[in-house]
Amino acid sequence: MMVPVSSKLGLVALMLVVVAGCGGKSDADSMAAAKRAMGNRDNAAAAIELKSVLQRTPNLSEARYLLGVALMEQGEHSAALVELKKAQALSFSEELLAPKMARAQLLSGQFREVIRTYKGVALTTPKASAELQAAVAMAHAGLGQLQEAETVVVDAQRIDPTSTPAAVAKARIVSAKGKFDEALTLLDQVLSANNKSGEAQLLKGLILRFGKKDVDGAVRAFQEASKDPEEAVSAGIALVQIDLSRGRISEARSGVSELRKLKPKLLRVVYADAMVSFAEKDYARVDSLVEQSLRAVPNSPQFLLLGGASHLQHGNYTAAETKLGKVVLLSERMFAGRRLLAETYLRMGQPEKAMATLRPLLTPAEPDADAMMLAGQANLQLGNVGEAERLFVAASKLKPNDTQVKTALALTDLVKGNSETAFETLQGIAAQDPTDAADMALISARLRRSEFDSALIAIELLAKKSGSSRLTAAYLKGLALRGKGDLAGARGAYEAALKIDPKHYASVASLVALDLQDNKVDSARQRLEGAVKQDPNNVAARMGLLEIQERQGAQPQQVLAGIEDALRSAPQESALHVAKIAKLQKLGDVKGAALAAQNAMAAIPRDPGVLDAAGLAFSGAGDVQQAIGAFNKLAGALPRSPLPFLRLAELHAKSGDAAAVASSLSRAFEVAPESPEVHKRILANSIRIKDYKPVAAVAKDLQRRFPGSAVGYLLEGDVELSRGSRPRAVAAYKQGLGKLDAEGKSQKLVHATLVSMGNRVEADKFAADWLKTRPADAGFLAHVGGEALARKDYAAAEQYLRRVVVLQPRNAVAANNLAWVMAERGVDGAVAMAERAVSLAPTSAQILDTLAKALAGAGHLDRAIEAQKKAISASAGAPFYRLNLSKIYVKAGRVQDAIAELDALVLLGNKFMQLPEAVDLRKSLSKV
Repeated sequence: MMVPVSSKLGLVALMLVVVAGCGGKSDADSMAAAKRAMGNRDNAAAAIELKSVLQRTPNLSEARYLLGVALMEQGEHSAALVELKKAQALSFSEELLAPKMARAQLLSGQFREVIRTYKGVALTTPKASAELQAAVAMAHAGLGQLQEAETVVVDAQRIDPTSTPAAVAKARIVSAKGKFDEALTLLDQVLSANNKSGEAQLLKGLILRFGKKDVDGAVRAFQEASKDPEEAVSAGIALVQIDLSRGRISEARSGVSELRKLKPKLLRVVYADAMVSFAEKDYARVDSLVEQSLRAVPNSPQFLLLGGASHLQHGNYTAAETKLGKVVLLSERMFAGRRLLAETYLRMGQPEKAMATLRPLLTPAEPDADAMMLAGQANLQLGNVGEAERLFVAASKLKPNDTQVKTALALTDLVKGNSETAFETLQGIAAQDPTDAADMALISARLRRSEFDSALIAIELLAKKSGSSRLTAAYLKGLALRGKGDLAGARGAYEAALKIDPKHYASVASLVALDLQDNKVDSARQRLEGAVKQDPNNVAARMGLLEIQERQGAQPQQVLAGIEDALRSAPQESALHVAKIAKLQKLGDVKGAALAAQNAMAAIPRDPGVLDAAGLAFSGAGDVQQAIGAFNKLAGALPRSPLPFLRLAELHAKSGDAAAVASSLSRAFEVAPESPEVHKRILANSIRIKDYKPVAAVAKDLQRRFPGSAVGYLLEGDVELSRGSRPRAVAAYKQGLGKLDAEGKSQKLVHATLVSMGNRVEADKFAADWLKTRPADAGFLAHVGGEALARKDYAAAEQYLRRVVVLQPRNAVAANNLAWVMAERGVDGAVAMAERAVSLAPTSAQILDTLAKALAGAGHLDRAIEAQKKAISASAGAPFYRLNLSKIYVKAGRVQDAIAELDALVLLGNKFMQLPEAVDLRKSLSKV
């Protein structure tokens, strides 16, 4: 009978105790045994020997150091760091320690810490110094700072031209820039000088496989790497992965069997075994291997990821969420964890959480096709059909070797107006593709064009695919029927989705929205209460309940009590902690908010939302040091986001520390040089200190670094505008015209600046010329329409807005503005256009107000009053909408009702901006 692993370990531990008590191995013997084991790459055995030494002699620095190295080689990077730091505290040789410490931090994703601690540090020997600086270079590369990485690695090679770690680091950096041939040349140079470098062969194999798509060449490189004892396991695992990618599962199983013979207890080998079991769809074995391994390494992102993926496959979404959520917290660079967590949320019907999870992967610098596809599905669930289609197009363009490219081409044709051909192509792809990517693109396009009947046909085809597609199809059917105005049918579709999955929160939320639209607040509350009862950890449902409480007039303390009750059920939910902090701040309890922030950080120490809210809470309470600490931790949690440094800049600005403000803004620019928000803050600081030279230099730097981008020209224009030089601003904005990333800003800024100069003739000419060559620029049409609206040129505004509505039939804002203009001008069709806007945004107070105006203008006063009351309800009783209601009452002859509304408004005093108008109307009614 085979003894379980846990039993074996217990037996080993017991034997060690017995031996130690009987005058067994000395520390020197155990250290020698550990070193022999490490020489044989048996780090697990070495760790057992070293731990026995440290039980007897806890302050033996070399044992701490060796244990850290052994743990690192097993992939236990966090535990390795603990031991290496203990060795450092015991004054172990920095010469040996520093390169290993830097590597452990590097493997743990602590890129900034590596750079801050070791950049430029010189050790006694050139070999150690070069190895250390190679780690610094890789830390820069990990942050996407490839230019800095290359500079550091050049220094490392200058220190020791023969350094293999530096040469391999250089090859990694070059390959990260997409220069795969150059990287391979560098590696071949390393291998010609030292043909036993398994690390170089391993990297060569990775570049050949993923960069050059030369799988056969990669296999040869991995086979060579396997001859190096230090890389034999890594190479063997790489070969297993290739077998899996080729669908050769039996060969992969054979490869794992060989690895098991070589290193049966090595965690990476166990991981490979679990991977093959996953491919074999033996999820019970995957779960067993993962749980067994997590007992040894509870914070291993790799095992947590595989376990989460397994749970996701057999529908255990709660367990998947737990494991994958931990992956996201532990490893910022393990993007697969974010993608799988987002997929889990989509299957749970929580698209908001899916989007929050995916957001770090949706950056222009590192476009991620799979993340875009998931984000498209999330937007589709949220009803943001236009954004969903945009993401599907972008994702498809990044995958040139599969059916998604055909999907992209079809969608591009659609954008160009070749709709008949495009839809035919999409339907053909959807019919042949077993995945739902093309179906989703097709459905989103139909919904965006308000072609609801065609969308319903495509949805029925989607429903016939895999089991998970039935749920998605049922929900999408609800969206399409709601778009048609068939609210009863939409309710039925959402209910059908809930029969498939009672926890599908997107369907619950859609039914709640329909209830609120019909002013059935109690029904909405009951639905949410049912969702919470069914799943106490459903934070979205709990937050929805709190919103309804506020809508029904609950006191802030009652809402706060509800948040605290929810936190007792879900203490790891960041949204609840952030809501509690925000509510306490709103109540003016800054000390309570700061205490809540401390509790939140203790509960979820690495959550970005919590850290940001905590920093703001500490700042509000006047605790500058704690605020700085929170924002510094936020920088660690979001290494590629400028937000932490922008927060620090705000904090330093309050205390008047101009140098610290400039430093924080400089770091924000370093992290995100193309961010418009960073540019805006740098400009605002220049305006505040009345020194435009720094921001002007930034603008020129951007133009030099990103010649194909508009960002530098947009910033230059903003600088000139702030200086008061509007002609120069126009010239700068014009240089940004036509750039791919202008996002419609340049043309709007040119036009707006010309208008602000009073140069109406040139502004009109620019608009006409632009629209002559780009008649489908809906964003610019909306801009010039809005500008005409502002100067009360309603005829021109109507002309432009009509074109927007044709181009973007689901643009609620454009439909609303057009309806308002038509009502103001007394044009037929204002009511129909306003009703169209309401169907697109049924809970918008502004749009309901426009509907009331149109109905009143058409003489439908009872309906106008009903619509205006809905606007008041949707705005939580905003006085402006109550004033408009009083005007409709007057028009309907209901003078006493109008007086009652106006008397209540007059009591608001100067808090109400339209008070003079309300007073004048009230006086006029006194004469009636």
